[in-house]
Amino acid sequence: MRLSQDAAWITLKGPRVGLRRAEFEYEIPRDEAEEMLRTLCTGPIVEKTRYYVAAGSLIWMVDVHEGDLTGIVFAEVELECETQPLPLPTWIGREVTGDPRYRKKVLFERGEGVAALVRDLVGERRLALK
Repeated sequence: MRLSQDAAWITLKGPRVGLRRAEFEYEIPRDEAEEMLRTLCTGPIVEKTRYYVAAGSLIWMVDVHEGDLTGIVFAEVELECETQPLPLPTWIGREVTGDPRYRKKVLFERGEGVAALVRDLVGERRLALK
């Protein structure tokens, strides 16, 4: 579920196969999204602000986390295919796609341990590529 000030989306994500995974996203009424979050979702809620950053011919999605994951920043980009050349902007840090330590569920379970991951990941003030 993703909410903006005046809209909402529900996203279904399949299992990751290599770098790929099926993803389906649908816009839904905001009041219904709020009701689903309130009545159907359990556990911690990911709070983040998403920025779209142009770099070369690609648009990067940069997620700056808040709440329990404050300090975590991920950047990702959609490619046409897995073999597409990917020139990395200078602000991109280490590749963490597929690293289970950086799954949201694991980050929430780590609790205080997130601070150590943040120091390790962004110690150079660069973003993690996810």
